[in-house]
Parts: sequence; C-alpha cells; structure tokens
Amino acid sequence: MGAVPSALWRRCGGELSPFTSHGFLCALEASGCLDNTSGWRSRPLLIYHGTPPVLKACVPFYLKAHSQGEFVFDHAWAHAAHQAGIAYYPKGLVASPFTPVAGNRLLLAEACQPHEVAPILRCLADFSASRVSSLHLTFLPPEQAREAENSGYLTRLGIQFHWYRRDDTCFDDFLARLPSRKRKAIKKEREKAHNHGLRIAMESPASLTDEDWRRFYAFYRKTIDDHGSYAYLTAQLFPLLAETMPERILMATARDNKGVLQAGALHVRDGKRLYGRYWGCARHCAFVHFELCYYQAIAYAIEHGLDAVEAGAQGGHKLLRGYEPTLTYSSHMMHHEGLHRAVKAFLQEETRAIRQTHKSLHQQYTKTKDTVKATPRSPKR
Repeated sequence: MGAVPSALWRRCGGELSPFTSHGFLCALEASGCLDNTSGWRSRPLLIYHGTPPVLKACVPFYLKAHSQGEFVFDHAWAHAAHQAGIAYYPKGLVASPFTPVAGNRLLLAEACQPHEVAPILRCLADFSASRVSSLHLTFLPPEQAREAENSGYLTRLGIQFHWYRRDDTCFDDFLARLPSRKRKAIKKEREKAHNHGLRIAMESPASLTDEDWRRFYAFYRKTIDDHGSYAYLTAQLFPLLAETMPERILMATARDNKGVLQAGALHVRDGKRLYGRYWGCARHCAFVHFELCYYQAIAYAIEHGLDAVEAGAQGGHKLLRGYEPTLTYSSHMMHHEGLHRAVKAFLQEETRAIRQTHKSLHQQYTKTKDTVKATPRSPKR
C-alpha cells in the first residue's frame, strides 16, 4: 500500500470507510501484521480504462496462503479442493484484513459510471484467473454483491448483530423500545458492571498513554489465548492507528482508583457508525465486557448522532442486548469449473438455512411484548 499514492486512493473514495482508508491499510503493513511470513501478501490494484487511461477503481487485493483472519470461513472448500487434487492456495482476496465490517471493496472513482461496475468485476475475475485458484470479495454492501452475482460470482450470506438508533435521543429511549424483561436485564447488567469500583468512560487517543496501549495489547493477547485463537495483530498496530487516524479511534475503558487500565474495548468510527473491534481485561469482572463493548458504544452513538453500532462478528447473545440480526454478503469465484459447481450447490443449501435463521432471529427481536406462559387451570370436577 505504501507504493500507492494516497491521493489516488482518496480519489476512489477509499477514505469513506476507516477500514479501507490508505492510512489503515498502510498501518497494517507498517506494524508487521501483513508481511511475507503472515500469509497475507498485499497487492493493491489500480484499474484504468481508455486512451489516455482513466482511473476507474482501486481494489484492496491480497494473495492469501491460508484462510485465517477473514471471518468468512471457506476451510471446507479448501479441504474439498485438496481431496480433488485442486490447489486452493494461493487464493485471491479483496477485503479489509481482519475486519468483518461491510463496505465498498470496489473503490470507484468519480469517473466510473454505474454501468462500468460489471466490467470491472469481470476484469478482476480475468486478472486473477491465471494467478490464483479463486477470488473472494468479503463483506460487500448488498448492491455490490448483486452486481457480482449478475457477473457470475457466487453470493454467500452471513449474520451479524447491529444496533440501529431509530429515533433515540438518550439511552432511556433505546431501553423503552425493548420488552420489559430485556430492559430490566440491561439495567441490572449495567449496575453490576459499575459496582466493581472501576471508572468507566469512552476515551480518545489524546488521553491514552503508551502504558495504556501496552496494557491493552496484553489484554488482546489474553483474550486470544483464552479463546484458542491466533494473534494476527502486533503490539505496534494499536498506537500506530491512534497516531495516524486519531479522529476515528476510541477506547471504552475501565480504570481502577489509581487510573490504571483494567479493561478496554477498542472502537473505530466514521461519520455514521461506530465499530467495535477488540476487547480485553486484566481480570474478569462480571458484565464489564457487555458495558464496554455494547452499552458504552450505544450511549456514545446516541450522544453523537451516529446511525448504528456494529459490534463485530457472530454473537447471538447480542440479540438480548438490543442488537438486531443483519445479513452480510460476500462474493466468490472459483476458477476451476468443477469446484465452482460444487461450491454453488453448497451455497444453495447454506443460503436457505441462513435466511431461515435470520427470519427466526428477526422474529425474536421484533417481539415487543414479553412472553408470559399462562398457568393451566385445573379442570372442573
């Protein structure tokens, strides 16, 4: 990314999302998160057309030697390819690394017309066909996923849980929209979170010290170890992000009476949304996780007029805390015809299951009244 002039990237709207911004993608490389040993090789693409050539799009493209850190899991596809004697890696990935946040992956220049999106998608497929086994565009906005499907890509759905502001002007407005059992549960959780003697706040990088970032990275590694995950990020990344994009970085913090950071949740914002990314703590304190990751985020979004909070991948427990089930989209092109057919058949079945699950979760969310089981009466004798 450092070889791409930031002005060109900005010309294609790369700065509209913090996770496709030139600064963010460069920071991932500069901090050692993406290097020759990580299995992520950064190959950003600039797409031109015409004579003289006119810039039409920028694309965050990566050559991947594995399927880790993507949040759209295709390990079964890789296994099936291996069983069939088809080399699956390297594969091509168009994404924001380690970031399950939907946004434009085809960063279109102002000179690009709507009818040119389909040719760009076909250009990507043709470009990658001789270089990788497959091409994957993850966490697309619905309209780009539809364009990709019309261009021969396969669509894959997922489910996340997002909070939407509606007409809320304060946290109590949000609570008032919920059934009383959820409302009471959230109030009780928040009360318990604040009863540990910790000072809880949402802080900007200006108030965070080098020691805070050192402790937060230790928290991140502890969370990774506790869940048996892989630490993709280095200790250099978080303070580098705070330095290069301070207006977009926030941390929900819990400090002891000496001001020492005991827990933190990193959030990233743009003009419309707040995105929860990483969490960790020195020791377990009941409900502090929910307070820093979910409730502080909602309160901040309401106070600052943001439209939504995205609290990361997975997590059905978020439904109980006011977050709504939301479909996500990715697009996939297998360059081996037989593998493409097999993945297409798999996705037809998976898509039906995902849509049914989403419908069921949405019905649960939209219940506005508490369900009370009637006590059966004894039959009259």
